[in-house]
Amino acid sequence: EPGERIQGAEITIESLYGTILCRWRKQGEGLSVETRIPPNTSAVVRLPCPVGAKVRVNGVDAREADGVSDVHRQDGRVLFDAVAGHYQIDIVPAS
Repeated sequence: EPGERIQGAEITIESLYGTILCRWRKQGEGLSVETRIPPNTSAVVRLPCPVGAKVRVNGVDAREADGVSDVHRQDGRVLFDAVAGHYQIDIVPAS
């Protein structure tokens, strides 16, 4: 999880279904995340999200993004289910 001193990270894991990727970097007060979920799998995405921040997936509001469902906020985080695919997720703080 992002912290004060860590500005970004990347991990790639080879699973039985294919490559799982998670790459993130801080952008000012926001966060940019790229993730790849292999075929025939799904994932629960859980990211820090300040109150009032916009959550965009592949350029659109997370609630309208293809492959994404059950978008909700809980305890300073955004959570959602994602089916197999490649996602660009941006947490954009309120201005």
